[in-house]
Amino acid sequence: MRWVGNVVAGGLYCCPIILVGPSMSQAAGFSNFTLGAGPMGMGNAAVAHAEGITSIHYNPALQLEFDGVVTELGLTVVSPEKTLDSSVTMQSYESEDNHYTPAHFAAGYRLSEKISLGLTLNNPFGLGSEFPDDTVFRYATTESELTTWDLNPSIAWRAHDKVDIAAGVRGVRADTTLERMILLDSFGLSDGRQHFEADGTGYGWNAGVTIRPVDNWSIGLSYRSEVEIDFSGTLSFDLPVAGSPLQMVFPTTSAESDFTLPAQFFGGVAYQPSKKWVFEAAVRWEEYSSYDAQTVTTAQPVAGMTEQTIPKNWKDVWGYMLGASYQADSGYRFSVGYLYEEKPVPEETFEPGASGLDKHTVTVGLGKQFDRLSCRVSLAYDFYQDRDIENSTYIMNGTHSQENYSLAFTFGWTF
Repeated sequence: MRWVGNVVAGGLYCCPIILVGPSMSQAAGFSNFTLGAGPMGMGNAAVAHAEGITSIHYNPALQLEFDGVVTELGLTVVSPEKTLDSSVTMQSYESEDNHYTPAHFAAGYRLSEKISLGLTLNNPFGLGSEFPDDTVFRYATTESELTTWDLNPSIAWRAHDKVDIAAGVRGVRADTTLERMILLDSFGLSDGRQHFEADGTGYGWNAGVTIRPVDNWSIGLSYRSEVEIDFSGTLSFDLPVAGSPLQMVFPTTSAESDFTLPAQFFGGVAYQPSKKWVFEAAVRWEEYSSYDAQTVTTAQPVAGMTEQTIPKNWKDVWGYMLGASYQADSGYRFSVGYLYEEKPVPEETFEPGASGLDKHTVTVGLGKQFDRLSCRVSLAYDFYQDRDIENSTYIMNGTHSQENYSLAFTFGWTF
């Protein structure tokens, strides 16, 4: 019994980390930058100029580029594909074919020449991964999903004819689920299954500035604070024999864990040589070093344990973005973009759900203005650099590869 308890306990307390850590692997770690078809078409290089009102997620000071009441609403269809060529079993394991649809909404209201109000509601972190039940890492995770809803009202002020500043507050609601298999062969039983559901709320703030030092040039800077989420939920088990003594080892119980969404900094420089063309180069920094460890507690002992701290030791990362956009006389808007994002996950704590690979992305976008109505669509292809893992967590050893396809739609209305 002790041997089984130790084995299962080791897997159990990895689970909440995989649970709250993974994403659709759209960006570094578990960030999600499918927050508007306009910015996405520019490779998210929309910090120093606006590609639609959804750009205020990257810099809230950009809302002063719009007059009246402006709204945008849309979603992105994301299809991640992950593969492990295992050096342990010499087999290849692929994620299930799933599609995720993070949503985005943004609005701006120009109160006066110098004051504007803005609002965003989107999923800046989230989605998940799903793998077959026979993978070599099935005792770590088979399915994980994280959904966050970030509500962010803000206010912008034109402090000078060349300087706009803005600030806002954030409320984040997070829901997460996880499933994994549990090893019971020492009892002569087939695998069991663990299921975890939890939710939590956290708060933060953001600020931004836009500077226009000379004609045709603008500089954008913004910062989004970290947000601490207190997760609480239920841990339950499906065992192969109902009513067995194993239910005392694996009881249904409440569980809690704290988790920190990373702080983010954005900076960009835009050049607009004419009313038709705009070019921007931008950077993004994310403070994933805040994800150094995680403590999980349960109300009842599970496999003999009620608390354990798991080291993560993630590192801060940078992303680099380039984009260009062209406004045709016909009302169509064309955009292209490229971005590169570093991996935050060290080899010793590599996880199957989180994005632990360096990523390149190419994007294209198309938009059309119809009087008060606007439509934008963008396509992104993410190709990740293969990564060979050889560490003490042998079940992850092998070559990991990944690619994503994303299609974003945004519809806008100006009142």
